[in-house]
Amino acid sequence: RTFLAGVLYESCPYASLHAFLKELQNLTMDPTVHESLLAVQKSFDPMLDLLTTHSRTPGVQACYDLKKIHETGVFSVIC
Repeated sequence: RTFLAGVLYESCPYASLHAFLKELQNLTMDPTVHESLLAVQKSFDPMLDLLTTHSRTPGVQACYDLKKIHETGVFSVIC
């Protein structure tokens, strides 16, 4: 979340999807960020299993959405 904060919260709104994707391409991932993302990925499934015992609040639904994007590789933006 911190890694994407500038792109998702500070630079928007974007004029187009192309502009958004171009901004994502400009992100630089150093080894520390890469290791952090791997750690999050490893702990994501157990956390998701824990959250399934509760109602799907918007935050929990966002976790489900991220898991689906990760598994299918499809990201859809609906405006």
